[in-house]
Amino acid sequence: MVTIVIFALSVIVASLLIVLRLLAMRSSRESLPLRFMSKYDSATQDFVDNLRFRILQVIQTIKYLTLVHMPSVADSTIAKYKLKMLDKLETQRNLLMGRKNIQNRGSVSFFLKKIDETKKQTPKGFINDTL
Repeated sequence: MVTIVIFALSVIVASLLIVLRLLAMRSSRESLPLRFMSKYDSATQDFVDNLRFRILQVIQTIKYLTLVHMPSVADSTIAKYKLKMLDKLETQRNLLMGRKNIQNRGSVSFFLKKIDETKKQTPKGFINDTL
């Protein structure tokens, strides 16, 4: 609501200034508000120049970011996701080829597994010479 009120007031003030300027051009003499505002023409010109300079700086920064910085960021992001995709592809290929993921919870060797299983069943201090 506040935005609407401020916008309406600015439109009214701008239209009033345009009407005053048209009347001044028709009568060839300036009115009091236009004379008052003409004192600030140099300050307004400086403000517009500074604003134009800042806008050009922003445009140049955006160009730098899009043309120089964003490709390097995109390359690093693409490389990271490429590695993740290759890992997923490798696991799917292993599943398709029948390879299983061996979990390393104990010894991998069958012989060592056999010893571990028999060790749990035999009492302490028992030596098995039949292996």
